[in-house]
Amino acid sequence: MEIYKRLKIIASQINKEIIRAGLTCVDEPLQSRYQLIPNKLVKECPKYIQRVIREINSTYESGCFISCGILIRRLIETMMIEAFEKNNLTHLIKKEKEYKSADDIKNELLRDPFNNISRNARKALNNKKILELGNQCAHDRFFIAQKSDIDNIILDVRILIEYLVWQILK
Repeated sequence: MEIYKRLKIIASQINKEIIRAGLTCVDEPLQSRYQLIPNKLVKECPKYIQRVIREINSTYESGCFISCGILIRRLIETMMIEAFEKNNLTHLIKKEKEYKSADDIKNELLRDPFNNISRNARKALNNKKILELGNQCAHDRFFIAQKSDIDNIILDVRILIEYLVWQILK
């Protein structure tokens, strides 16, 4: 029991030193060894999209699958909006002055407003699990995302990202 008390004191002292040294948080996500979504896919995209990709990779590598699911949903929604904005089609995804829901924006994208949706991009957009996983991670207090949940959607996520990057940068 004495050892436990001493370890607790030492751990507390170490924690105070870490806080004092300002090492409790980093400004940028750590560079991941494994890239679930390759950074190079979005290297020409706005910085905020690149940042979300780095955070997705970091959370996946760290085993933070709830966070990863939420970030994937955020990325897809952001990139869909960005694609409509870059193509001067925001009127299709806004109701009054507010953006429509992610599902409504996805449905608008399925109508092929850019006249170039591929079969694979259409299939990826029709994968309801991509947005549903993010919604469950964010709003279902009993849902605990697993690595397999992310692994099961990642191919469609990457296909969708590549399609949206093309729409954003063309």
